[in-house]
Order: sequence, then structure tokens, then C-alpha cells
Amino acid sequence: MDIRFKTLLSVVQTKNYTHSAQELALTQPAVSHHIKQLENEYGIRIFEKNGKNLQLTRAGALLAEYAEQSRVRENSFTSALRTVMEEPSHFSIGVTVTLAEYILSNLMATYCKKHPEVTLDISCDSRKTLIKKLTDYELDWVLINYPAPEGFPTYPLCTDKSRVVVSAKHPLAKASSVNFARLREEKMILCYKDNFAMRILDEELQKHALTADDLNVVVETNIMKMIKQLVEGNVGISILQEAACQAEINEGKLVALPLEGLNMDRSIHFICRPGFAYTGLFDELKTIYEDINSCNSNKRKMELDIETCES
Repeated sequence: MDIRFKTLLSVVQTKNYTHSAQELALTQPAVSHHIKQLENEYGIRIFEKNGKNLQLTRAGALLAEYAEQSRVRENSFTSALRTVMEEPSHFSIGVTVTLAEYILSNLMATYCKKHPEVTLDISCDSRKTLIKKLTDYELDWVLINYPAPEGFPTYPLCTDKSRVVVSAKHPLAKASSVNFARLREEKMILCYKDNFAMRILDEELQKHALTADDLNVVVETNIMKMIKQLVEGNVGISILQEAACQAEINEGKLVALPLEGLNMDRSIHFICRPGFAYTGLFDELKTIYEDINSCNSNKRKMELDIETCES
């Protein structure tokens, strides 16, 4: 990619020559020179002052759009070339924080033991940012509970179940499900509303003209470990992705219950860039995932059998 286009796209983001110089490890005169060269070559003015910031002119915005398209095309070509020229020795992966911690880490730990020659670059970010990076060919694939962009292949892994989570000591632990009326009677320990499970709850409640604002929220935080510890201590109950508390469920500390009348399940899937040649990888990862879950289930069953015998 033309280094001048790279400079232009940086200045579009930072709106400042000095900040772009720092970002690109260039001098400020070099940044100014690159922009001046582009202005002379195309006979346009790219930026104009807007207070302390730089703002694109109409012609500058058109050139910036062309530069962005060039960047995406080059990323696409580089990815395709690597696919043709190399064995699968490196993957650039994107994943949300929750799925990284509770699903992908175990998956890739097992995969890398089987394939020690493979190296990984793993980015944790928001779903929106990950999809943008995927469409810009900055990532080979993502693991996400979010719809795929049109034309991007999708490979299902499992179902993401958002559930009402209670302590094993709570009276609801013996129930098979929970209705919303009962939920309003309980003290709630919740993630912030941008959390995936909370967004799913809001979506489903809106279909029934209900709102999460009616819940008795006593603690609200984005610290997952704290939420699980408070629920385990029977301070209140929560709504979480089941994957985020699977270990505690397997250990018999927490119980996950469906919320009656609401579809709280969403697909977790791999989405790869078009032309990605190693799609067999996703079948292998799904097998690893199922094996891990099977081992955990068998381990928990054995522990329960031992507890029953001892009692």
C-alpha cells in the first residue's frame, strides 16, 4: 500500500499531524510532506482546519475512501497469497472477552498441543469491531455470537444459552425454570446493559411489552468473577451466559435455569473471511469442544456418584 495513503488514513483518524507522526513512527514534517504530495498529485486540498483539528474536504473525503478501499484490497490479496503459498502455520483470530475466557482459551490450548507448529494472533474486542476487522481482512476468522456479514462463511460451534443463575443453596436451585414475575421478587446482581446476556434479555422482554427496569437490581458491575461470587454466596441471583459459569455449574456451586416464555438462546459460530482455505479447522475445533464438554460432564457425574455413595 502506498505509504502516503497509510499516512492519510492515520490523519483521518487522529485529525492531527503530530499524533499521526507518533502512531506511524515518522516525523511531523514527513507526515505533512506525504499529505502535500497527495494534494499536488491530485490537484486537491485534502484537509482544512476545524478549530484544533483537521477536517476532510469533500475531495479529501473521496480520496480517503479510495485509500481505505486500497487498504482492504491489499489485506485481501495478502491473505489470499498466504493461503496459496503457505501451510496453515499462523491464524489471526478475533473473539469477544467472554468467549475468549470461557470457550476459546480451552479450545486453542488443546489445538496448539496437537499442532505445535501453528502460531496465533488473538484479538479480543467488541462484536462490532471484530466484524469490521474481519471485513477488512485483518482477521482470518472470529468466534462470536453475532450474525455474519453477507458473503462470509459461518460454521456453528454450539448454542450460547443466557440463563437465570442462582446459588446451589437458593430455593430456586431445585426449580426447572423461572418466570419473570418471580424474577421481579428476587435481588438481582447484573452485568451492565451492554453485556450480551442483558441485551438478549432486553430484546426478548420487548417482544412481551416488558422491561428489565422492573427488576430489583442490588449490584451492577462488569466484573464477571464478582457477580459469580456474589451469586454463589446467595446475595442475589443473576442472568449470565451459561458458558461464563459452566465451571461453577459443573462443580455444583451454581445452577442455571431457563426463563419461561423467553428464547434466551443464540448461536455461537465461527465466521471466516471469504477464500479462507482451512475451513476443516472448524470441524476439528468443534470436535475438541465436544470432547472437552464430554470430559467435564463425565467428571461431574463421577463426583455426584461419589457424593451419593458417601451420603
